[in-house]
Amino acid sequence: MKIPVAPDVAAVVGDYAQKVENRSLLLGKFVAHKAWPLQNGVEGKWDDATRWNFLRVAGNGDVLLQKDEASLRHDAENRNGRIRPEKVDKAHALLPMIKAMRQCACRELRPDVEEIRKKRVAHWRELLAADETSRRTLAARLEARLALNLSGGILQNAGICLDRLFGAPYIPGSAVKGVCRKVALEKLRAGTMDFGLFVDLFGVAESDFKPKGDLADFRECLPPDPATGKKPDGINKKGAVVFLPAYPQSAAPIAVDLTTVHFPDYYRTGREADLANERQKPNPFPVVEKGTVYVFAVALDGMAKDGERRKLLLDTAVVLLHEAVENAGVGAKTGAGYGWFSDIDAELTRQREIQAAAEAECIRLAQEEEARQRAEEARRESLSQEDRDKEDYEKALDALRALPDEQFANFAKELANKSRPEILACAALLKAEKRDRWKTWKKKKAALAGAIKAAVQGAGEELP
Repeated sequence: MKIPVAPDVAAVVGDYAQKVENRSLLLGKFVAHKAWPLQNGVEGKWDDATRWNFLRVAGNGDVLLQKDEASLRHDAENRNGRIRPEKVDKAHALLPMIKAMRQCACRELRPDVEEIRKKRVAHWRELLAADETSRRTLAARLEARLALNLSGGILQNAGICLDRLFGAPYIPGSAVKGVCRKVALEKLRAGTMDFGLFVDLFGVAESDFKPKGDLADFRECLPPDPATGKKPDGINKKGAVVFLPAYPQSAAPIAVDLTTVHFPDYYRTGREADLANERQKPNPFPVVEKGTVYVFAVALDGMAKDGERRKLLLDTAVVLLHEAVENAGVGAKTGAGYGWFSDIDAELTRQREIQAAAEAECIRLAQEEEARQRAEEARRESLSQEDRDKEDYEKALDALRALPDEQFANFAKELANKSRPEILACAALLKAEKRDRWKTWKKKKAALAGAIKAAVQGAGEELP
């Protein structure tokens, strides 16, 4: 029996294919959604629907959609007649759907919309940074792919959080708070964080103190009930710190990553016979590409009134946020290396410090050189003209000795333009160490030898 296909798929795609600019609306509302009718009126969905749905927003998704479409076309044509009828019927039913999904996609924002989104995030950060006594921000670069909300959201087993306005992948505040709380719990258990500070930061509920709760070992830290004087079983208290969602400050491309479920039947049944009958089944899921810069933010909600306590809470929250994004990781699959960040604010600060130190060193060296030159000028001024000429002569002699033959020849060609100590030094070398060269010049380069001899005579010396 053929599976029914909505007759207006092509028409709907024709209307919307050129208009889809919001990825979150595309996944949530638009054509060829993850749920469509199955055969015999049975409600449900095909796994293909979920996969194809989010491939419409992934940068490399169309490559995978093309492969699936080619496979379906092969099944629908059934050239060798060996494909099961129900598989042929399924292929005929799904071909219009996958064509619709390929046409109706939004893999990147329009450049002008992306520019508006970036300006909005930058302005949001500026507003938060305007009062650092109650709000702090952190810009961090994603150093590995980021997997978000895989167990829920708009897509079953393939979730990602997209904001409604721009369709950009964001990190929910609950996820940021969760990873910061995890880091704080480790400190609490290690004895490096005060219990009261933990409660004020994150808040607690009575369920936290139950035998399987996170704070079951800290019931003794609870203050006694004023009415009875006994330790309560737990308390409910709201935290004083708000962990805001993190939004991408840079472009945030979405890609497809894969987890391969090798032998699901064998894992389910334990029968070794299933190993020979199964094929590897890749399970794709969406991720945010590494290199994306996110802006994280924390703020006080006004519960803490004491100024010193407010500063302590905010400073501690910022430290926990740094440790969380850099060491613990954010999102899903952090144990496999996903979701860890580097603090580009700290990196920029280090770069500024390095640049400032380099500039200061350049200034120091320039000042030292200037002072050395002034001292040298003062020393030279204290010498007689005869001593200065002698000193210049010795320097010129050492410099000329160090020159290669070709450079010495070039120097001699310009001898008429040199100072008297340099001319005398050159003449001394031609008389002694370089007399063979002088003989060659007189024999083969009479014009050069004549110019050199005239310059030396002008300085009060004679060459043989």
